[in-house]
Amino acid sequence: MRARQTLASETKLRTELQTLEELDPVDQDPEKLADLNQQCRVAQDEVAVLEREQKQFVAATQAELQNAKARAQLQMQKARADVFKQAMGTVRDVQQKLVDAAISGLLATARRFTDGIIPGELGYRDGDLGYSDGAIWVGHETFSGTEEALSYAGLSVALAADSDVRLVLFDEMGIVDPATKAVILKRMVELTEAGVIDQFIGADVSLDSDAAALTKAGVTIHLVKG
Repeated sequence: MRARQTLASETKLRTELQTLEELDPVDQDPEKLADLNQQCRVAQDEVAVLEREQKQFVAATQAELQNAKARAQLQMQKARADVFKQAMGTVRDVQQKLVDAAISGLLATARRFTDGIIPGELGYRDGDLGYSDGAIWVGHETFSGTEEALSYAGLSVALAADSDVRLVLFDEMGIVDPATKAVILKRMVELTEAGVIDQFIGADVSLDSDAAALTKAGVTIHLVKG
């Protein structure tokens, strides 16, 4: 508004100045002519200032529009990222539930091999197979030979639940102490009678257990002499 008014004033002054300049020199009023020239210069300066201010305002407005557009795009990207994170969280939750359900079924079978023989209940935590010994989690990588053999045999049978034949072969019975060996053999007989496995074969280099008790428990002993 101010710019238009100043521009109009300058135009009016220029018109008056031109009218005076077109008069015969005799009829010209020198003082009025000088005053009009001065007013024209002042008006020109004001117009120049206003034009600069207008250019600055336009530039600032454009910059603000660009900033507003950038902020809107940033907010949109953040919103998309939040939705993506929520979706990924939901997918991970569903996946974890599926894994837990699958592992739970496998562990139920595997524990039939290990319960009462290894120090704690066989479990699955943060992607690791193991058991809790009090407050300590014992991962499968630190299992003893007996713990590893029983746990892996149990999981293998669980995974092969639909197989026609489920055979368990324990080829290093010599690593097991006599008392634990008797418990394991009795457990294998129970699992065979329950139909969990079809056959168990254990290889040992010595008969350090009570042969009569094992036979009575249902274990068939085959001695191989060299």
